[in-house]
Amino acid sequence: MIRNLLTISGLALICAVVGAQSPPQLSVLDQNRLLQRNRELLRELVGRSLELAKSTDPLAKLGSCQPIVAKLTDEIRIASEANDLPRVIELGKHLDKLLLDGVTPNVQRARGRITRGSQDERKFIEVRDQILQSVAPIESAIPANSRSGQGRELSELRQLLQDAQNQIRKASGF
Repeated sequence: MIRNLLTISGLALICAVVGAQSPPQLSVLDQNRLLQRNRELLRELVGRSLELAKSTDPLAKLGSCQPIVAKLTDEIRIASEANDLPRVIELGKHLDKLLLDGVTPNVQRARGRITRGSQDERKFIEVRDQILQSVAPIESAIPANSRSGQGRELSELRQLLQDAQNQIRKASGF
């Protein structure tokens, strides 16, 4: 009885020690590899974010969002082709956030300021359509089935992106 109790206590202590260890740190080489992989994406995000911050015009802001959406969708496609599903999921969630919190509000604001039939309306429709056309192919690029156990997350991501596109269409008023 005491032997069993000591064995269980010893195993519990080992589990506690192992569980208390911090996750392994990325090596400098891994950190550099990740930075290189994300360099162009970061450059695009920072540059366009500065444009967004400078502008008060929602149509101009929408125009600044479009290249960010295009860059994110390109990166998602590349990750999908490389079967890098965690990256697909991570970037897809960022894209969804951008569409819902960046694009959709600017679509709503721009729509409220634009006169029907004006040159601004044509520009608005063009930019909105470019954004939607950038996102649409990503749904099919996201793998439908995954043996890695991420199938549910990928399915949810596809649904999130469909919902975000529908929100943009709804916000545009036509």
